[in-house]
Amino acid sequence: MMHAEWFKNGLDVMSTEHGWMPVRFTDEQLRGYDVHEGIRIRSRCASGVMLDIVTDSDFIEIEYTAGEFARNWLYFDVYIDGIYISSNGQEPIEQKNGLFRCSLKSIPAYENAYRFNASGKIIDGTSSEHKRRVIIYLPHLVVLFIRQIRFSERASVVPAPTATGNLLCLGDSITQGMDARRPSSAYPVQLSRFLGMNLLNHGVGGHIFDASSLDPDLPYKPDLITVAYGTNDWMTHERLSELQQKCDEFLGKLSDMYPASQIVLLSPIWRQDADQAKPMGSFADMTRAIVEVAQGFPRISLIDGMSLVPPQPKFFGDGRIHPNEEGFLFMTQGILKHICSYK
Repeated sequence: MMHAEWFKNGLDVMSTEHGWMPVRFTDEQLRGYDVHEGIRIRSRCASGVMLDIVTDSDFIEIEYTAGEFARNWLYFDVYIDGIYISSNGQEPIEQKNGLFRCSLKSIPAYENAYRFNASGKIIDGTSSEHKRRVIIYLPHLVVLFIRQIRFSERASVVPAPTATGNLLCLGDSITQGMDARRPSSAYPVQLSRFLGMNLLNHGVGGHIFDASSLDPDLPYKPDLITVAYGTNDWMTHERLSELQQKCDEFLGKLSDMYPASQIVLLSPIWRQDADQAKPMGSFADMTRAIVEVAQGFPRISLIDGMSLVPPQPKFFGDGRIHPNEEGFLFMTQGILKHICSYK
């Protein structure tokens, strides 16, 4: 059994020969990402996408096929009635055809607990008749195909209520969630959970400021947009003037597309080789160039990326560029502090 409306934080769930594949981008955008093999794979990953339902089922089973991947791991994160329950999967990915199972009949988080809602009504979390909101974040760094979803016999399953605000996160591998193991640890997911917003994660590993990646026909109207590029641009362009032109084109098109949206630009976060020089200049030169361009757009507010994640390898999954779970927590806190003060 499968219904596309059970899934959120994506544009579509596409039927393929391998199963149902969540999609984050328009066809036009995907064609643009096809020019590079690594970027093609990353653009097909289900970053941020979640199964979001209300059910009285005793269990949920997801049969899946793991396709190409950006990192050799996959995990499913489970939240029940807003409480984080578990993260299960594979590392390394040894079984392409897998089965994820989550028992809802006996949940340790609810046992011997007095629970109540905002109005003070008691919640019996151990009752088998209790309908629970179940969110399962899909693996974020693998191309995932869902073959089947199963529930207990005669279970009630309906889509969960949809949030009212829309968050769009634009960026590279860090925005996509590398190198967190748990998909719900990526800063876009954390932001959306805290702010109570729908999410469309348009982070693509290896990507740079590229105005052509913005599709005016995107069927998603964001209220809040975060932009986080630069670390790959530093490695790509020969001259600062090239970066400034690309950045200006991107921010100009984005501002024109979404004149009523709040736009927040994050300058690049720390990386271990930030003290080295590249053809365009130092890491500081690159950051300064982005900030100067962004300051030309009065509607765009700025966050100092170097203040977000402590400059220590232990907060990075690879020890140098991509935050781990703890690093993303620091990053989310810093972004939220800015957004909440701005509002």
